[in-house]
Amino acid sequence: MKLDIKNDILIQSIEHSNLAHTISRVDGDMELIYVNKAFLDQTGYEHAEVIERNCRFLQGDGTDPEAVKEIKRALLNYESLDIEILNYKKDGTPFWNRLRMSPVYDESKKLIAYIGIQSDITLIYEQNRLEQDRQKLEALGRLTGNISHEIKNTLQPIKLMSEMLNDWQSMDDKQIKRCIEILNENVTLANRVTQDVLSFSRKSSEELEKMNTEDLRKDVSLFVKNLLHSRLKFLKIIQDKPSDEDYFVEIKHNHLHQILINLVNNALHAMDDKGRLTLHWHYEDVDPMKATEMGIGTGKYLCIGIEDNGHGMSEKNMESAFDPFFSTKPVGEGTGLGLSISYRIVKEWNGTIIASSNENEGALFMLYIPVKH
Repeated sequence: MKLDIKNDILIQSIEHSNLAHTISRVDGDMELIYVNKAFLDQTGYEHAEVIERNCRFLQGDGTDPEAVKEIKRALLNYESLDIEILNYKKDGTPFWNRLRMSPVYDESKKLIAYIGIQSDITLIYEQNRLEQDRQKLEALGRLTGNISHEIKNTLQPIKLMSEMLNDWQSMDDKQIKRCIEILNENVTLANRVTQDVLSFSRKSSEELEKMNTEDLRKDVSLFVKNLLHSRLKFLKIIQDKPSDEDYFVEIKHNHLHQILINLVNNALHAMDDKGRLTLHWHYEDVDPMKATEMGIGTGKYLCIGIEDNGHGMSEKNMESAFDPFFSTKPVGEGTGLGLSISYRIVKEWNGTIIASSNENEGALFMLYIPVKH
């Protein structure tokens, strides 16, 4: 179908919009067939310089290749897209562009074009970056204080037991044995603190594995079941794939196991090692509004949830659930880094973890992992 640009009422209505609008053809290399005045003002180009060109001319050295891949993926799959990408004006000035794209179909459901809306969010982006830097410095201060506190908690009994063992001749074998046990316990705890801090501070450089979600479902179900014992009831709420097409996720298998161990152990603690643990498994299409709320991209996600019927968490504790060193467990039973590490890992997979809980009503932690075809 040939688009009649001059007589298109919609185009006339957006010609003087403050937002940059574009329309791209789909029967070639996604060349621009329409741009409004706001697009020209935003980019500094003349009309004749952009028409019949692919929008990639706005990209430059600082443009994130992953963002470009995400745009290509959306176009290949005829999907809508909402993404922030670093672009460049004609004079080379960089600007942060919030790009929203949607496919356009005719009455016979045939794809005829892609419409794009672009916003220069450079000022907002820079303000957010400064705020994030400030928050990082505050978090670093809290992190340093918490590390110091945790290490001191292990050093105090080590120092005390060492002083007691100086007078070992006045102690019986049982007392000496107990002192050595306390020393070993606290050395182990100190080592766990340092290892968790290292895991928290280091971004994984390992290559992700592409895994079929049906194979993964069997593995996760068996793995979670094996973490439990006979005093717990195990339920599975599993949704089949919505189509016969193969679905894949790109993750680190051992890191997923690490996350599940942490979530299950937290659930066991919340239930005092008895109760009902439920494994949730379903697929969800995340629309632009929900994606913005959750801080992830739009598209299809595999959702893996661990739910317990334990004592739950207060609203105040829920707000801090993913904070480093936050823990509701007694001293010595956890470093408070498990959920923080789990959250960071899933974010590296371009997903997220959503927690929901009410006091005395249990808790649900749901992993959202992007699905690829």
